[in-house]
Amino acid sequence: AAVAFTGGTFNGQGIEVALVEEGGEWKLDEVLRFSEFDASKLQAAFEVKLGEEEGIPPSLSKCVAEAFGEVSQAEAEELAFGGSEKPIEELVEGCR
Repeated sequence: AAVAFTGGTFNGQGIEVALVEEGGEWKLDEVLRFSEFDASKLQAAFEVKLGEEEGIPPSLSKCVAEAFGEVSQAEAEELAFGGSEKPIEELVEGCR
């Protein structure tokens, strides 16, 4: 199924998801990939979201957001949906 985000960090992005039927209801099984990917919107949303977090200096939130805005769609999918924090940690370490 194709899903469009409105609001939040993924505002303006589209994703493809796998659904599974359980007990007569459809439920999210897995996020597959971005179907509509806009790195600049994702960068702007991450900068706002990180800027709202206590303890994150503005320079770090800006750097991480800029780095996120420069990744390919495949890299962004790994960061957002991959299930591992390691790629995100590496991105943050590159900003320190």
